[in-house]
Amino acid sequence: MQGQVKLGEVATFINGYPFKPTDWSRNGLEIIRIQNLTKSISSEANYYEGNLPNKYRVTKGDLLISWSATLDIFEWTGNDAWLNQHIFKVQFDKLEVDKRFFRFAIVNVIDKLRQQVHGATMQHITKGKFDATPIFLPPLSTQQRIAEILDKADALRKKDRQLLQHYDDLAQSLFIDMFGDPVRNEKGWEVKKIGEITTVTSGSTPSRQVDEYYNGTIPWVKTTEVNGNVIVSTEEHLSDLGLKNSSCKLYPPKSIIIAMYGQGKTRGQVGLLGIAAATNQACGVILPDGAFDEIFLYNYLKLSYKNLRSLGRGGNQENLNAGMIKDFQIIIPPIILQNQFTRQIQNIEQQKEKVKAQMQESEHLFQALLQKAFSGGLN
Repeated sequence: MQGQVKLGEVATFINGYPFKPTDWSRNGLEIIRIQNLTKSISSEANYYEGNLPNKYRVTKGDLLISWSATLDIFEWTGNDAWLNQHIFKVQFDKLEVDKRFFRFAIVNVIDKLRQQVHGATMQHITKGKFDATPIFLPPLSTQQRIAEILDKADALRKKDRQLLQHYDDLAQSLFIDMFGDPVRNEKGWEVKKIGEITTVTSGSTPSRQVDEYYNGTIPWVKTTEVNGNVIVSTEEHLSDLGLKNSSCKLYPPKSIIIAMYGQGKTRGQVGLLGIAAATNQACGVILPDGAFDEIFLYNYLKLSYKNLRSLGRGGNQENLNAGMIKDFQIIIPPIILQNQFTRQIQNIEQQKEKVKAQMQESEHLFQALLQKAFSGGLN
């Protein structure tokens, strides 16, 4: 293709400094780590009080590419900071490149880069493979025109995501307005343990040695699929034989799922079954009961994420268990108020579905323009 160049010919990619935990401080400049870019573990920042060569310094507007564990491109929007290892800072010092165009160019090849990662403990792409990756690079004036088109399409995607977040925030605000803070219980609602009002159980994993136990029609939920969401599909399915010959049970819709194990932010996450499904042993399950409204309790537990997560115990990895969930105290407002809350949540969900349809359209438009741009179709 005319205008193709290798990434290593476009710019210099500077790997961050290998900070150690002993380097961390509460003062100085922030240290940019992958989790601070992706928010996958924690947005809590660490700082470094000393001095380093200027090449490790990141300023507002710099493009950063994480190349280990997570492959993605980010634009730094914070104050001056130090760059940690496993992240490249892009220094445009070789060819004429529009920064916006380059960001979209990386978005376009990111899936190709992900196919080239390797490593047992932490997957990453080597510098050699990264530098050798080809991208389409037309003249600067064409780059700028393409960036303008893609910027507008990207803005539509962002607007839809922001609107969806607005509705999620609205649901939380509605809960607080009707019931108060779930921890402080300033409205003085009755308090009970979850185990006093319903059954709490957990799932199981059928033997992986028996192929016939899997690839059936029974949805099987894992903790990675529990993320403050209504679960309507699963990655894996069990067979009737797998369900029968294990401790798995089929749980009804409106069962509440709590992730008991998991790295990153997984532990303590809550989901609601929108289908009948089984779960693995890392999922706690609160069965629906007439003593409470499932939508109310589901939203209550989502707001209680930090408190649920803090209950975790264990050596190498802190976990929850069914007993901890049974002992978790919740407020019990009158059922008529719980039902009223659910009706309003259902109205919000209807609006969210409309936004999700818009998101699909805006995403399709962006991806179509992206493919056209980097195949030379927008020249």
